[in-house]
Amino acid sequence: MYNHHLEVSGKGDIQLRLAIALAFQHIPGKKLESYIEDGPSILQLFWHQTGEAHPLPFTHNAEQTFELVKGWLQSRDNEAYLESAGDMDGSEEPKGFRLLATEDAGSGGSPYLAIQVSPIWCHYPK
Repeated sequence: MYNHHLEVSGKGDIQLRLAIALAFQHIPGKKLESYIEDGPSILQLFWHQTGEAHPLPFTHNAEQTFELVKGWLQSRDNEAYLESAGDMDGSEEPKGFRLLATEDAGSGGSPYLAIQVSPIWCHYPK
């Protein structure tokens, strides 16, 4: 049984920083070592080096991870965000994020997966 599951959809620096800080409460060693970009819309961060992942230039703590993820999200083009938009009229433009951190995030993949981030289009229903 897994006791840790964090899934946050939000926008802005404050919400992103808080989501990452919460995720780090359950990361062994409170550091990340490697990453995988799965297409333009998924960034996976690992707490231990795993075979297919690229090593980060140095281990990242929560604040360094916030800066990394913030920069990665800002570098995404609208197509990456629009994948999550669904049916909308195009009048909204708030770019946001979806962060997943769970003890079983690595099921079916690496057991070292700590955080997965995707860009989302945060629109508000009318």
